[in-house]
Amino acid sequence: MQELRELIISPTPLPLDDDLRYILGRANFSCMSIAQGLRLLGYQIPEKSEDEQAAAIHWMLSHYLRDPVNWRSNASDEFQCGADVEAPIRPGSHQPGV
Repeated sequence: MQELRELIISPTPLPLDDDLRYILGRANFSCMSIAQGLRLLGYQIPEKSEDEQAAAIHWMLSHYLRDPVNWRSNASDEFQCGADVEAPIRPGSHQPGV
């Protein structure tokens, strides 16, 4: 029981490898093109650079956590596959006027 409790309350250790440095170290101005692509996929992202940075980093980190080895390819596939499909508004995304 104690092991389970420790597992639940302790953070998951992530190695600060090159991929995580790439994701977490992105400057806000370098996230604009990713945010624009995410908007085309249906994500509602305000046009402030801080919001674009947060959305881009969150999106890349989500792909990384699902598949650390293939995250770049999977993220690219999402852009390519979603480009022709109108995506719904994503849960938890910001909706202007709400």
